[in-house]
Amino acid sequence: MNPYLVLDVLFEADNQTIRQAYLKAIKESPPDGDPKRFQAVSQAYEKIKDQESRHRHILFDHDCPANSPLDAVARYAGHRRRLDPLPFDAMKEFLRGVARGGGK
Repeated sequence: MNPYLVLDVLFEADNQTIRQAYLKAIKESPPDGDPKRFQAVSQAYEKIKDQESRHRHILFDHDCPANSPLDAVARYAGHRRRLDPLPFDAMKEFLRGVARGGGK
């Protein structure tokens, strides 16, 4: 499951945009209507609800496999390449997030 597709948001979406998409999806798929869709939306939101969760998703989830931290960095840079050059500060923050969440 790709949480970005489930919530219909772009990879570069901010926390507020992701939360708004989640609330909209929950409203459209309440738990008593379609429980499987509700569960998928809830799981997708948990995976990408904040920056640290997104870092873990990129590195460790089954739909974003990583064989090494270098693969994860290359994948992150590949996502960013579509937008603009990868800022050094963004990469530092990404690696800090990986270090904090790497054991989970």
